Amino acid sequence: MRTTRRILLCGVGALVAALWLGLGVEGTAEPGRAAAGQGRGRGGSRGAVIRPVGGKCPVGTAMIASDQCSRTVPLLSGECPPGTTLQRPTSCMFPKFMAPSILDYCPRTTLVVAEHVVPPAKYPVIDIHSHLRASELNLEQTIKEMDALCLQILVNLSGGSQPDQVKGRVDSITG
Repeated sequence: MRTTRRILLCGVGALVAALWLGLGVEGTAEPGRAAAGQGRGRGGSRGAVIRPVGGKCPVGTAMIASDQCSRTVPLLSGECPPGTTLQRPTSCMFPKFMAPSILDYCPRTTLVVAEHVVPPAKYPVIDIHSHLRASELNLEQTIKEMDALCLQILVNLSGGSQPDQVKGRVDSITG
């Protein structure tokens, strides 16, 4: 523990001495300007200089000078530019991470429950009130679904209210 303190004190002392003697320290800022990420309060990376690549700023930044990009931009005509939000009364900021697209949304299931296998019914079921659009075209499919559910009788109440309609539906089923 004492060794660590001495090394830290020596390191800080050497830095203070170099600055006091005006020797300059590699990585210090120009006079009158804070170094990138320094003197900006919490969040160190705020204010870091972002350089354009190939004359273009990275996504989520804007050109503020010929050789600088920034996530923070001034208001334009009293409003924030598209893609930014008001950060302070006079400046807007691009988000650090772009919002995900709904197409990229793929939630992971977090539901953890015991599996309960439902056994088939011991006795056949009778459905006395149902509304199906049963016709000759889907009659075979309806019968297969009834067999899978152990449904023996199904009373379809979507036959119509006119006697001719009801007779036509019954005839299509009985064949």
